[in-house]
Amino acid sequence: MNFNYFKLGFRNLLKRKVYSFINILGLSVGLASCILIFLFVQHEYSYDSFFRNADQIYRLAEERTTPEGTQLNSHAPYSLARVMEQDYPEVEVSTAIAGPFSNQQVSVVDNLGNQKNFLEQNVLLADGNFFSVFSFELLAGDRKTALSKPNSVVLSKTTAQKLFGTENPLGEFINVSGRSSQVTGVIEDPPSNSHFKFSYIVSASTVKWLSQDSFNLNAAFCYLKLKNGADPQQLEEKFPGLVDTYLAEEVERINNVPWEEFKASGNGYQYFLKSLTSLHLDAEVSGGMKPGGSAPITKGLVVIALLILVIACINYINLSTARSAERAKEVGIRKVLGSHKRQLIHQFLTESYLLSFSSILVSIGLVFYLLPLFNRLIGADISFVFDIPTIAILFGSLLFIGLLSGLFPAFVLSGFNPSRVLKGNYTSSLKGKWVRSGLVVFQFWITTTLIISTLVLYKQINFMHEKDLGYKEDLLLVIEGAFDMDPNSTQPFLDEISKLHGVKGTAGTLWVQGFQGVWSDEYKTVESSRLQKTNRVLVGDEYLQLLENQLLEGSLFSKEAIDKNYVILNESAARGFGFKEPVGKKLVQVTNDGEEIPFTVKGIIKDFHYESLQREIAPLVIQSNEVSNGRMSYIAVRVSDGQVHETLSLIEAKWNQMVPDKAFNYRFMDNVVAAGYKYEEKLGLIFSAFSGLCIIISIIGLFAISGYNIRQRMKEISIRKVAGASAKDIILLLGTSFFKMIIAAFLLSAPLAWYIATLWLQNYAYKVGLSFGIFLIGGFIMIVVALLSISVNTLKAATANPVKYLNKE
Repeated sequence: MNFNYFKLGFRNLLKRKVYSFINILGLSVGLASCILIFLFVQHEYSYDSFFRNADQIYRLAEERTTPEGTQLNSHAPYSLARVMEQDYPEVEVSTAIAGPFSNQQVSVVDNLGNQKNFLEQNVLLADGNFFSVFSFELLAGDRKTALSKPNSVVLSKTTAQKLFGTENPLGEFINVSGRSSQVTGVIEDPPSNSHFKFSYIVSASTVKWLSQDSFNLNAAFCYLKLKNGADPQQLEEKFPGLVDTYLAEEVERINNVPWEEFKASGNGYQYFLKSLTSLHLDAEVSGGMKPGGSAPITKGLVVIALLILVIACINYINLSTARSAERAKEVGIRKVLGSHKRQLIHQFLTESYLLSFSSILVSIGLVFYLLPLFNRLIGADISFVFDIPTIAILFGSLLFIGLLSGLFPAFVLSGFNPSRVLKGNYTSSLKGKWVRSGLVVFQFWITTTLIISTLVLYKQINFMHEKDLGYKEDLLLVIEGAFDMDPNSTQPFLDEISKLHGVKGTAGTLWVQGFQGVWSDEYKTVESSRLQKTNRVLVGDEYLQLLENQLLEGSLFSKEAIDKNYVILNESAARGFGFKEPVGKKLVQVTNDGEEIPFTVKGIIKDFHYESLQREIAPLVIQSNEVSNGRMSYIAVRVSDGQVHETLSLIEAKWNQMVPDKAFNYRFMDNVVAAGYKYEEKLGLIFSAFSGLCIIISIIGLFAISGYNIRQRMKEISIRKVAGASAKDIILLLGTSFFKMIIAAFLLSAPLAWYIATLWLQNYAYKVGLSFGIFLIGGFIMIVVALLSISVNTLKAATANPVKYLNKE
């Protein structure tokens, strides 16, 4: 009997080829979309799970409390990693990692004595326990000793190939920023689903400050590997004692205030653990080595995937119930011949499962075809593997889709009265029409919501690209890794390129917005002893002038003045320190050692966006790079419009002439600033792609069901035409019912789209407004798409010869 169901179902699908094709196409596209989204979601949630004992690895995070509020920090004092292992029996091993550091000059001498120069980004410092915590595959070297000695370097596989080609680099020496270091290991590149990103790792003992005890300098990521069975929550409960034992003394020394009084005034430190596998999607503490993801958005994509699948299933339900009249006599004859309702339900469900199985096969082919394009779209390396979990999920999808899409039509079709349908009295019920209309409205409700949400997303992206950042970022060339930051060598180069044709201005600096983050230091005013954590940067002479930052009061750093003891504040900093007339006021920087360094406020500049638009402009103290002996890690060059390529060639030629042993690396600031919003652009592409797929699936369904409904009304239409109705009247008659459904879908989608957009825009301190116009545009797009999808069938009906449908009457 089961084989008979299968055989009859297969014949019915072949008999109705167009119907089968439409359903398989809709379900295949929907299922392929779901698979791609779930592959992306799985990739997002799989971050760092490939490490052995990943569930036992945690990162220490800090919650800093001040009278102004609470701030979460992903960094912690690096010395805490050492004391954790010795003081807490729950900790098996711990490690401290600093970085990533950029613009590291690396040189290698090959077998022929030729020196090759490179500029490396994403360089880490790590102690000797790194490989005891993280099970990265070491391709060469001893994981126990690779980072134990000073001047030891472990190269990533890609960096090793770049520096040494096919030769074995183990034991070879490289020059890193003027220091000779020995290659003690080669490590496999971190996979795309890791929060780690590095070109090479330097032993922490190489750097003096990272080898000394300090419990006040938040300069490292501290990772703990707990013993098997250890409870992280119980360990966290002991951390207040950690603060009292190690931080209190340093805080008292630096602030010159008793620890209890410090806490009583609203200050404090609290440490907690974040599991390794949660870091990528934890926006609050994910900061560090590479941009993190977003847990709410990732979960939202799961909802979108399920909705796309539901929309595809709705197409099947609509078409199956709409075609009920065509199968009414078949059902009647089967019942007369003795078929029970249960047998008919089995028959129709078998057809549904056959169609679902065919759709799954087609969707798998689509996934394999589209996956390379999807990987380029999201910037990942996701693969589709046929393992046991995947097969189980596909089989579950088959059962779910077959049941979801086939159950309702099966009950509808099996419930026909045989005496009525065999007499030819069967017509589609009003209830069935309402159900189909409701399902169409649901389809377009979801689709319109996605369209409006995508429009808001793109409007926000355009806003971020077009917003005035408070400085001029276009036509600004930034040369990185300038002469190992040697001012005696950099200044002559600056003088030379400033004379080149097409160069409008130059400046050397230790900081460039978008290229690196800011430092954070403690400051106080002469009038108040209260320390304020404030962002700080070091810039060179003429840098602010080159960027055209707006000066509000005082003056900027210049070549003619000695600015070592001066600072420039942005508006937010001037307000934060309570200065009414800030120029000339004293500001005191308190170092980690408790040393107080006085500065005089030289000028006030207008607030500018030196960080992402997701954050409000924070107070900023700008110091002259003269406090660092005039060192420069960047050279900024303003070039003339229309002469970019010619000027760039002249600058490179001058670099090769004056610095032949250093790599010439540059980027344009506007490109770097724009790259900071890659996540939003990637999100926009994903939403656009799957909103488009929703539209396609909805069009397929609406096209098919409109064609069926119009065929059911052809006698009515023919009579109207004979009675004098014009083609225009027929088009209005047929289009009005569908137009009402689309309007209803739009009215339902507007509140949901507003809620989703508002929820997402909360992530941005600077965002677009939700104008009514953007909702109208979304609704208009959906209406046009819907009307176009029914236009073919409508025009065909309006121009049909009525004699064809009335000649038998």
